[in-house]
Amino acid sequence: MRDLLLGPRRYSDLSNALKGITSNLLTARLKQLCESGLVEKKTTTGSFPVEAYHLTSLGEEIEPVIMELAQFGNKLPMPDQTELRGDLRWLVLNLKYRYCNTGQPLCLNLNIGDSCFGLTLGESRLLIRDREFNSPVAELTCSHKNMYEWAFGKTHLAKILKQEKIAFNGDQKSLNVLLAAFPEE
Repeated sequence: MRDLLLGPRRYSDLSNALKGITSNLLTARLKQLCESGLVEKKTTTGSFPVEAYHLTSLGEEIEPVIMELAQFGNKLPMPDQTELRGDLRWLVLNLKYRYCNTGQPLCLNLNIGDSCFGLTLGESRLLIRDREFNSPVAELTCSHKNMYEWAFGKTHLAKILKQEKIAFNGDQKSLNVLLAAFPEE
């Protein structure tokens, strides 16, 4: 379910992300989740219909539980950064712990190497999607290493921006909203 927190995923996406899971086990788990009303399988419309799994409104209620488990995991010794390279989605989800609701909305793209995530700073929570926005108000670009340091609280966003380890593209108001949403602890 954690892999669906950033939006719909095709079966192949889930299979590739969940290293070591057999096809039979993944199929059985998805079937159970669908029967439980936590996950739904939908076919997109268009010239190339694609089946994808997504969380239902009931399934979305699991997010705080998953995030609490991740917060507990953050207390444990972290693996070498190279082990996390394939798990950028999990890394980006850690930003939810750093987020402080300011009530000021902002839509931006977060570029990490070849991957792009859409972040929406909302009135109630931080929404993260594993796709870019077509017209973001701002954009952050960073390396995997700097994202790791920010997401796991090894350093603060303001500090790595000042050191120019993360590039920001946007206006001053957007930067102020972003910095307020991820304050130094």
